[in-house]
Amino acid sequence: MLKNYIKVAFRSILKQRTFSLINIIGLAFGLTCAILISLWVRDELAYDQFHENHDRLYLTVSEIKIGGEISYWNATPFAVGPLLAEKVSDVEKTSRISSEVGRLFTHGEKKVKPSGIYVDSTFLHMFSFPLVEGDVNTALDDPYSVVLSKKYAESLFGDISAINKIVEMAEGDSIIQYKVTGVLEDLPKQSSLEFDFLLPFEPQSSFSDSDWYNYNETLLVMLREGADRYKVDQQIRDFMKEYTKEEDGEDYTRLHLYSFNDYHLKSDMSAGVENATGKIEYVRMFTIVALAIVLIAVMNFMNLSTAKSGLRAKEVGIRKTSGAKRGMLIFQFLSESVIITLISAVLAVTLADVCLPLFNQLVDKQLTIPYTDPLFLLVILGLSLVVGILAGSYPAFYISGFQPVTILKGANHKSKSFGGIRRMLVVLQFALSIALISGTIIIYEQIQFVMNKDLGIARDNLVQQPLYKATFHRESYLNEVRALPGVASVAAADQNPLNITSTSWGVSWPGRQDEEAQFHVVQTDEDFLKTFNLDLVVGSNFTAAPNDDKIQYIVNEAAIRAMGLTDPIGEEITVWEAKAPIVGVVKDFHHQSLFQKIEPVILRLKRDATYRAYIRLTGEHTSETLSEIKGIFEKYDQSYPFTYSFLDSDLSQNYDQVTTAGKLANIFAIVAIFISCLGLFGLTAYMTEQRTKETGVRKVFGASVLSLTSMFSKDFLKLVFISFIIAIPSAYYFINRWLEEFAYRIDLNAIPFIIAGVVAVFIALVTVSYNTIKAAVANPINSLRQE
Repeated sequence: MLKNYIKVAFRSILKQRTFSLINIIGLAFGLTCAILISLWVRDELAYDQFHENHDRLYLTVSEIKIGGEISYWNATPFAVGPLLAEKVSDVEKTSRISSEVGRLFTHGEKKVKPSGIYVDSTFLHMFSFPLVEGDVNTALDDPYSVVLSKKYAESLFGDISAINKIVEMAEGDSIIQYKVTGVLEDLPKQSSLEFDFLLPFEPQSSFSDSDWYNYNETLLVMLREGADRYKVDQQIRDFMKEYTKEEDGEDYTRLHLYSFNDYHLKSDMSAGVENATGKIEYVRMFTIVALAIVLIAVMNFMNLSTAKSGLRAKEVGIRKTSGAKRGMLIFQFLSESVIITLISAVLAVTLADVCLPLFNQLVDKQLTIPYTDPLFLLVILGLSLVVGILAGSYPAFYISGFQPVTILKGANHKSKSFGGIRRMLVVLQFALSIALISGTIIIYEQIQFVMNKDLGIARDNLVQQPLYKATFHRESYLNEVRALPGVASVAAADQNPLNITSTSWGVSWPGRQDEEAQFHVVQTDEDFLKTFNLDLVVGSNFTAAPNDDKIQYIVNEAAIRAMGLTDPIGEEITVWEAKAPIVGVVKDFHHQSLFQKIEPVILRLKRDATYRAYIRLTGEHTSETLSEIKGIFEKYDQSYPFTYSFLDSDLSQNYDQVTTAGKLANIFAIVAIFISCLGLFGLTAYMTEQRTKETGVRKVFGASVLSLTSMFSKDFLKLVFISFIIAIPSAYYFINRWLEEFAYRIDLNAIPFIIAGVVAVFIALVTVSYNTIKAAVANPINSLRQE
């Protein structure tokens, strides 16, 4: 019986080649998108799952209330880490982790400069980073030990063992010797933590274990098995009260545990631990997009199957007369649907494999199709069955319901050219497509807004360069670079002004009472304003002589608003216990990404605290100028390699995630409209075929090609217009939610939605017109010869 069902199914598919091909292509494209998105989502969800204790690992997030304002930081006071495991019973281990730093290691004549992190000795006990050589239990016990990645160990020592070898590390003007006690296996690609070396905090940390005021390091916690996270949260809160002497209702610092499993996808906790967001928004968005595209393909299948149902009326009548039950017919039609879907699935997997290199390049991953994974094969099979049954269910129940008596008496069971259900499906298809097109346009506009917005600070032709040992000859080095013909200006600073990470709550000003504000602080020199083209609102540039070490301050407008000063010039403020006057106020500039609002900024004149050069080039002979700068640098520093980056490139990396999302949205919107048009093409082909004789009669009575085309097209265009009306509210809601992630964004208006509607109408019209014009220009004699 089953063999017969399959044989009949294949005969039916081959008999209706055009419609079968449209269904197979539509489903294949839809499933291809679903497979690619699923591989990406699967990879994102798998981050940090390889750690043996991943379900017991937590990040500590500081909730800080000062002056009635609450903020959340992924950092804790330095002193907290060693005490938590001692004072909180359910905390098994803790490890502080520094931000990523670059260090120069040498062994003999060989030099490498990897990036790594400082950690506590418990780090390798908590996290499953295997060692090729060494013992995870003791690798970081010695304060002068270092664990290197396999790549850099081989660079320094070749094929011989690195264990117990001595490497020298430059730390300021000192050279410190470290013993290699471990060699790391290559880190898994799905790791939130990335590093090429591990160093113990002691003895190099600039903070002590009694430091409760500097929030510089991330603290990770491993709970004991079976511990209740929320109970531990309360224990940690009581612990913080004891050590910070916090009183209810006053300013406070509270620590919250946040699952390390979630950190990769929900790393933005600015709105609180419970409202954390981040990359998870894109995972959700593209999951919905994948479902929408598959749904569009399924609607195509249902549309075309019901449209062609009348052609199988006699088959149904004969089968029922011969004793076939309705259930058997339903199974027959569902078999055809599932076979088409299985063919589409095989084609989709092949297409996904072909497209995967380009997709990997786009999303910056190394995804592969896991052919050997039984779960993957089961998912593809299950998805094919679900889609096949879903797509074939309505046609199967509809066709199998025909009554044999009326069919065999000659009653017309040809499906109406554009029945109500099919109208609804076409409307839903184009509503989804219009929503995707409008979303794509708005994402593109926001990306262009972000990349081209006037930040209030120069970024073009600006090079950022670490000074390393040239710091000890700072003025001589900067003056020589400044004298080059290809250099417009040079400044030194300790922070990138487009990404200021140094902050302070400890700022005092005249008249301050209970006001509290977070200030971003940049330590710099007198050429900073000129190099970055910052506009002075009032006052002057730094006025201290080059050899004068006195401190001065220039602040932005946001800082003046935070302090409530009406005449700030000459007013003395205190930053990091240094009291000095404000000499100037600059216009607000964007010192963080456009996801964040402009906050108070203080520029602090302190030349001896600067360790980065910011060099504005003229834009002419750039390569030659950089070579000349390299020559000057190597005169002052023969240890470190000359490295640099352009600020505009660094800035664009902040928006890589958004840019990638925009590119993916473009691709999937095109696929969605393509699949919708495939279905529309099939429907119009069938409609014009049904109305061939009507077309011939109308032409005989003088109907023009234009009037016939208009007659055939107007029904479809009405449906596209209804789709537009339905799509706009939902598209507006979702895209507005996405835009809310940006503190600075475009104003939503009707234009992107109108463009999406016009594009949909144009594409639909072109699709419909092909078949309708073909029917309209046909010779009426051919359609009426049998009348």
